[in-house]
Amino acid sequence: MLDFLNLDNNLAFTVSLLLVCGIAVLEMFSLLLGLGLFRFLDALIPDSVLVFDPDSATAKLNFLPKIMGWLCPGPVPAIVLLILYLSIYGVLGLSAQALSLHFVGFSIPGIVIFPLCIFLSFYPLKWIVKWIHPYLPKDESRAVSQDSFLGLQAEIIIGTARSGSPTQAKVLDAFGKTHYVLVEPDTTDQTFPTGSLVVLVERQGARFKVVSAEDKQNKD
Repeated sequence: MLDFLNLDNNLAFTVSLLLVCGIAVLEMFSLLLGLGLFRFLDALIPDSVLVFDPDSATAKLNFLPKIMGWLCPGPVPAIVLLILYLSIYGVLGLSAQALSLHFVGFSIPGIVIFPLCIFLSFYPLKWIVKWIHPYLPKDESRAVSQDSFLGLQAEIIIGTARSGSPTQAKVLDAFGKTHYVLVEPDTTDQTFPTGSLVVLVERQGARFKVVSAEDKQNKD
C-alpha cells in the first residue's frame, strides 16, 4: 500500500489526502480552543466572486461567480469546499491509478492524470455539496453583504492587529449571525491585541479598517 502511495505518478494525490488530514486536525483543535482557525478563508473571498450581476460592464469577463453558482446551491464555508475538493481529487486519482495498474499493468503518467483529475473532481464536488448543503451550519452565511458590517463592533480573536498586518476578528450581523473578517487599525500608530473591541469603519477589499470601540463611543 505504501509503495503504491509513494509512486511518482501518485504523488499529487497522496499529498492531497495528507493535506486533508492535516487541515482536519488543525481545524479540530482550533474549534476546541474556540478559534475557528480557517474561517478567515471566507473573508478572503470577495463578494464579487459569489454574486454575478449580468448587467455589469465586466459580466462577460467575470466567470468566477458563474462557476460558484454552478458549483454551490448556496453559501458554503470555504474550508468545507477545500476539504471536499482535496479529498475527491486524491481518491479519484488513486482510484484511477489502481484500476490502471490492475487492468493494464502500469500507472497513468502524472503529466496526464494530475491535470485531468483537477477538472474531473469538480463534478462529484458539485453533487456532494448539493447533498450536504442543507445540513451545514448557517452561522457563516455570505448572504449578508460585507458592506453591511460597517459601523458594527467586532472582537479581535487571533494575534494583534497592526497597520499593514491584519488579523482575524468576529462580528455579529444584524441577524445575530457570526462572521469572521480580517481587520487592521485605521491609523499606523494603533495596535489591537486579542480580545480588543473595535468598530469597523472602512472596507478595503477583503480587509476592514477599525478603530477602538471605546474611542468611537467617546467621539459619538
